[in-house]
Order: sequence, then C-alpha cells, then structure tokens
Amino acid sequence: MTSQPIRSAPRRLTLDALRGLLQDEEAAAPHLGGLRSFNHFLVGELDKCRALPGCTMLDLGASIHGYALEGALDRGVALYEGIDFDVVRHWGEDSVEITGPDGRLGRLRQMNAEQLDFPNASFDCLLSISTFEHFHHPDRVLAEMFRVLRPGGVALVSFEPIWTCSYGHHLHHFGALSDLVPPWSHLFLSEEQMRAVLARQPWPADAPVDLDGALQWTYHGDGINRHDIRRLKTYFEQSPFEIDWLCPLPDEAPPERAAVAAYLARVLPYTAEELLTRGLSLLLRKR
Repeated sequence: MTSQPIRSAPRRLTLDALRGLLQDEEAAAPHLGGLRSFNHFLVGELDKCRALPGCTMLDLGASIHGYALEGALDRGVALYEGIDFDVVRHWGEDSVEITGPDGRLGRLRQMNAEQLDFPNASFDCLLSISTFEHFHHPDRVLAEMFRVLRPGGVALVSFEPIWTCSYGHHLHHFGALSDLVPPWSHLFLSEEQMRAVLARQPWPADAPVDLDGALQWTYHGDGINRHDIRRLKTYFEQSPFEIDWLCPLPDEAPPERAAVAAYLARVLPYTAEELLTRGLSLLLRKR
C-alpha cells in the first residue's frame, strides 16, 4: 500500500499521455518492455477469440502500468475495466481513467475479485493474465467471472508459475534469490530444511528481503495460493464455464531438469509432466 492520500476522483489521462509514461518507464527499466509486449500479445489472442472493437472488457489482475489497457483501447475496445490490488501503490490513487479515440475509455482500479462491484452480464469478454496462481479461492473468482460475463462471452486466462512447477515458490519476484533454491525443493523441504539450504549460500547483496523474509514468503505469505496443478484444473472443470481449450505451458527448463522431474515423480504425488508444467492457458465460454 502507500502513504499517499487516496483521492475520491480518479486520475485522468489521455491514451497518448499514458504511452508517454510507459516509454519513460521502459527507458529507466528496459525489462518492462517484455511485459508490455506480452500483455499486448494476449490482448491480440483474445481479439482472435472474440472481436474486440466496440466491446466491453474486464481484465482481472490487470497490469497496473496499463499495458493491457493500452492494447485493448488500441484494438477498439469501447470500455476496459482493469482490476488490480496494487493500483494505489503504483499510481497514488485508487482509480485511473484513460481516454482514447472515439470515446473509448479504460479504467484501472482496486476491487476484490471474489466480489466484483459490477452488475450481472456487464462484459462481452474477460482477460486474466498471471493471477490465478495468487487467488486463494479460484472457485469464487470463477463464479464472479461467470456472473459478470454476458451469454456468448469468452474469458482468456493465462497464468504461471503454478506452485508445483520448479519455481512455484515465486521467489523470482525477488531477483537472484530464486536461483538459490533447488528446483522443486519447496515441495519436499520443510521450512527449517530450506533455511539450512539457503543459509549455506552467499546472500545477494541487493536482495530486497533477508533469509527470514524469503522463508516467510515461501511458506506462510498470502501472496501465493499454493494450489497444485491438479487442484487448479479441477477448479476450472467444476466452474459454470464451458472450456473451449486448455493448454499446459511447459517449463522452459534445461533438458537435464526433466531427469530430476522423473526422479521426483517417484517420491512426490505428481507425474513428471505435471512437475514440468509451469502454467495453464485456457479459453472459457459462457453459453
């Protein structure tokens, strides 16, 4: 969160002004360009599944930078609503409005995905990028998604890393710390065993958290949901949506890691294929 005051009126910008901010951010942090491109790519994939010009679109877990918002308005979305818990932290406001050509409007604001503040059948399409690995109650989120989507609407969902993949501990959020953790060790090491493993290694000087912070994040923090791949698939299968397709996203790991996964499949309750699946991509439809 932020100590800056939250204003009652949203911050308003034009789409061109947002683009200027994004270009400045990329100049200072070039790695953000890849995230921006990925958001634009998935907006384009959604456009292939449901033509976006003139539609209303909900983005659950929206990029707080406005990457998907930018891509959606560029593709002719009439109204884009982006929901993310960190809007205040990034913008210093609890809502932002971006105006585009021909009266197109994009909003970023904070909202509980388990209790969306929208009427039934408000949206033609829905996008969710890298959020279902964080939702603690995916079934409740899916029920809300179904409620606010119009009949005939589609939802494109893509997320990673799932808890059961080699880096499902999510320590990649803290830079080089992720490299200190042996693949899949968060699935079979206790907290104290993990402490011993990490304590034997040099701690990165620029690490944003210490050893205790890394262990808290991995074993106790509420930033990740720790649902395995089977449980997540079950949530989607038991949701009110019809699944048009479900594609596993393979772990882009060195080939030798497959041998490790094959060995761990003998001692963990997962197949090697499940351990080597970093995420899922799905198209859901409301009939």
